[in-house]
Amino acid sequence: NKYTQITLLEEIDAKGFAGLYNFFYLPMDVHNRSNVGYAFINFNAPSSAQSFFKAFSEHHFTRFPSRKVSSVCAAHVQGLDENLRHFENRAVTHAKNDQYRPVVLNGAERVDFLEAVEQAKARLGAGCGKDERAPTTLGQEAVEQAK
Repeated sequence: NKYTQITLLEEIDAKGFAGLYNFFYLPMDVHNRSNVGYAFINFNAPSSAQSFFKAFSEHHFTRFPSRKVSSVCAAHVQGLDENLRHFENRAVTHAKNDQYRPVVLNGAERVDFLEAVEQAKARLGAGCGKDERAPTTLGQEAVEQAK
């Protein structure tokens, strides 16, 4: 659980996923300054989510030696706008340390979370509601591998 937002995103991007996602959240234990063992990532297209699923299912993380391997599944909350709505009123979105806040991206550019929420509200208000396509938001969990 030594990965930070930056180091995990570097590993994800190094596997060819840079620019293919628009939302990322790695929950952190603020007292221990470590991640809690799972993350959420929303992809721009279902095909990118499927590629990520293949690449990171049973992935052995490289930066820190560990017996942990990742497990990937579809998340309960799907889509950028739905994730923004889900996290809009959570304390974590107002954390002083931006390493603890969800990341919203437009291509490679980081977008202010509150601005992204306002844009999502405008899209939802304009009738661009929930997308019923294949899953784009995946949850990733590092689990201890059995010996």
